[in-house]
Amino acid sequence: MLLAAPSTATPFAARSVLVTDARGRDQVLTVVKVAWSVPVGGSPVLADELGEISQLPVFFEERAPSAIRVPSDLAPEKPGTEVLLVGHAKHPAAYPDARWVDVTLAVEGETTRLRKSLRVFGPRNWTKQPNGTWAPSTPAAYEETALRWEWAFGGPGHPQNPIGRGLEASKNGGEDACHRIEVADATSLAPAGFGALAPHWEPRRSRGGSATAEDLTPHPPADRDPRHYCSAPDDQWLASPLRGDETFVVTGVHAHQAWTFALPLLRPEVSWIIRGRAERAIPHLDTVLLDADAGTVSLSWRATFPAPRNLSDLEEVFVTSRDAQKPRPLAEPRELAFTD
Repeated sequence: MLLAAPSTATPFAARSVLVTDARGRDQVLTVVKVAWSVPVGGSPVLADELGEISQLPVFFEERAPSAIRVPSDLAPEKPGTEVLLVGHAKHPAAYPDARWVDVTLAVEGETTRLRKSLRVFGPRNWTKQPNGTWAPSTPAAYEETALRWEWAFGGPGHPQNPIGRGLEASKNGGEDACHRIEVADATSLAPAGFGALAPHWEPRRSRGGSATAEDLTPHPPADRDPRHYCSAPDDQWLASPLRGDETFVVTGVHAHQAWTFALPLLRPEVSWIIRGRAERAIPHLDTVLLDADAGTVSLSWRATFPAPRNLSDLEEVFVTSRDAQKPRPLAEPRELAFTD
């Protein structure tokens, strides 16, 4: 149930919604969102669209199946911070004959919070091996490839990526195009990606709890893991939320250099008034979405508080900010690039 939009005199977009927790208690969830335009080597500015709050997932394609581009912001719970990356793996200008591109996502704070590298190949076919099994061929010259689950290993019936490719051909061969995205130096076939997982994919599905089709209760099952609502792959989820000012290094998504910047140190506050009594909460940063093609960084925070029995007693929800520091480009982005 959507409530009146919170008041805000900040650059944040905000939305409040009534949700029910696993114990059947009504909560008011307020989501706060902002987007920055962060061009490679340029000066960051607030994006023209300040971070539209997504009530439902936004897909790359209207047709099904399609990978999720932007997950819903209105999940009842989202512990920790998840980091998502969309865009294309770009042909490196310095290596015109390249047959693959390594795309790396790293987050550096006082320690390395996240580091993940995937290899994106040029076109490959399935070839039969001397032992009778099927394996990807040597890649042809690299072609720009979208960082989407459709280009990762998987296919109909695969619990972790039913929209991928290669599952059937890896068993029985065929002329189907081979998947292009996998873990660098992988020794086995497995889905790999930087984008959001659908709720019916593993491991999100197993975290959904014991609800059945006959379960008509209005609240989630008591044994639902809150991480069911986190859409990022497990290795892109941070149990301890990011606070801002962490350094991000993304390689392989621009042809000439790494995309490197520090997150803005933003501290929104959510306040509310119930029957004349004002209270406030400090939301936690739950989602960082990097769009390498658009050169934007979207940040989402959330806070919840108990809903009054009579919703008319909730007089106002408003969002303020203690500061609004923009993300900083780093003077020498190449210095932060790393090698394996």
